[in-house]
Amino acid sequence: MRKSNVVIITGAAGGIGRATAHAFAAEGYHLALSDLNETALTELAAELTNQYTTECLPLAGDLTDHACLQAIVSKTVAQWGHINVLVNNAAWRTLESLRTLKLDDWERTLKVCLTAPAFLTKWVAEAMETNGNPGVIVNITSMMVNRPSGMGRAI
Repeated sequence: MRKSNVVIITGAAGGIGRATAHAFAAEGYHLALSDLNETALTELAAELTNQYTTECLPLAGDLTDHACLQAIVSKTVAQWGHINVLVNNAAWRTLESLRTLKLDDWERTLKVCLTAPAFLTKWVAEAMETNGNPGVIVNITSMMVNRPSGMGRAI
């Protein structure tokens, strides 16, 4: 029996993450789905399970929490024994100028958009190497990295 491929997708419950989950499910992957929105995540997992021949592991949690990041990797490996693909898709930001930006918002943006992908990549790569399972890690970003905020005034 052929071992199924496994993908972890962060920010899976909406937009690009949801479309990515459908694409991997259509290819027969098992999916570890991470998102802050537990209701939307559970609905997506049920939808994918009903529409495709796949298994889903919904992992609701906050990517700013180091323990959540570790749990995503450990629970995925515990469920299927390996990981083939990591898609770092989750993002968070607030639309503020530097005059109105709050420290908590700045730190949350850094944790979700930089720290979480870095440590998920580290731990998934370690799991891939430990299991002798080469894989792929995809980091999704926004075209907004090349554009100003569009707030219409200098900061």
